[in-house]
Amino acid sequence: MPKPTAAANATAMPEAPRRLTDAEKLARIHDLESDFYAAENMAGIVWDLLSEMFDSEAKDASEKMTGHKDCFIIDPGALERLHFAVSHSWRLTEKLKDDLLAGLGYGSN
Repeated sequence: MPKPTAAANATAMPEAPRRLTDAEKLARIHDLESDFYAAENMAGIVWDLLSEMFDSEAKDASEKMTGHKDCFIIDPGALERLHFAVSHSWRLTEKLKDDLLAGLGYGSN
């Protein structure tokens, strides 16, 4: 009667995940191009909103109303638009970071 070998008694080890090639990583990053542009465009909107809120005309108008040079009056509608733009920029950036890391093989979506 043949004796069982150690290999016959061993359980199968799970295979290690395959490492991505540079070409695969590059293709995945290329797929994120529109996400990069979306995040950059939203950051530009944030900058435009901030610049508009604190430009020289806004400063002059606020100074006339308050009597203080360093005091600004911010329109609630402008503040709401700024809040949306900042929070949306943050969400886009977080998603882009997660997708980039997953695309490079450092995590999963």
